Amino acid sequence: MIRVMIMRFDDMKLTMLRSMAPTLKST
Repeated sequence: MIRVMIMRFDDMKLTMLRSMAPTLKST
């Protein structure tokens, strides 16, 4: 359960980062 939560949190963080700074994740 914890692992799933961490994985989801990572996904959410990635999405936020991508939406916030898409230029940074241009690579």
